[in-house]
Amino acid sequence: MFTAFGTIETKMDSKNRLKIPTRFKELIADYRKLYFYKGLDGVFYLDTKPKWEKMVKFIESKKNPFDSNYSVFATHFFNNAVDLKIDDNDRVVLSARILELLKAEKGGELIVQGVGESLVLWAKPEFDKYIQNTEKSFEEAAKALFANGFIEEPVNKINEDA
Repeated sequence: MFTAFGTIETKMDSKNRLKIPTRFKELIADYRKLYFYKGLDGVFYLDTKPKWEKMVKFIESKKNPFDSNYSVFATHFFNNAVDLKIDDNDRVVLSARILELLKAEKGGELIVQGVGESLVLWAKPEFDKYIQNTEKSFEEAAKALFANGFIEEPVNKINEDA
């Protein structure tokens, strides 16, 4: 399994096409579509079909027609989801709606970020604001997420395998 990581600054061409950065080509090599969808906190994902299907299955596992939280989430999540065809030059066309969601300008700078099995797409000004606004909360978020041993378990597992 390829793990995507790193942040690449790029620009769309004059036809609003985004070329998937070389660094992430291994992630998309076996696919001709990416799935664009809205996450939380202004984050937008570009995922391959297996990752998209896993996400949809997870969301559907929470389905309850009598839970208004589910209704609100599902409506917004699926309303903004789009499948994007990858052309022969590893580009996807970003529609006016996607640009609006990203708060990106036509021909503007974008950030493509590798996040594990996913790519995250940002308008560069939005990414810069997000990083600046969340820099101080990074450590608190890490402590909350990994309170039971983020470092120890992987290191111990690696040492056991050596």
